[in-house]
Amino acid sequence: MNNIQEYWAQVRRKQAELKAQFQAGCCKLISVDNLQRNSTAGNIVEVNLQQAAEHLLAGTHRLLTASELEAYQREQSAIRARNSRSELDRVKSQFESVTRGLL
Repeated sequence: MNNIQEYWAQVRRKQAELKAQFQAGCCKLISVDNLQRNSTAGNIVEVNLQQAAEHLLAGTHRLLTASELEAYQREQSAIRARNSRSELDRVKSQFESVTRGLL
């Protein structure tokens, strides 16, 4: 029982540290290679502070650096723009097909 109590005490302490840094109640983490936990590096997640504390203590993730966050946001914006264009092209093509059939 002591091990479980100590674990959750560590999680609460880590969560309190994170709360001072992330007032919004969530943060972004990036996974690290951890063979014991079968985690691979490079996956970015946004989690609440309790989950962040658990992942950080498990050694499967670390906090995202400012430069990594900026690169991630640029990449996500590019993906959104590309998806938006392809969706617009698809709808435009459908519209043109329908209007050709009406004429």
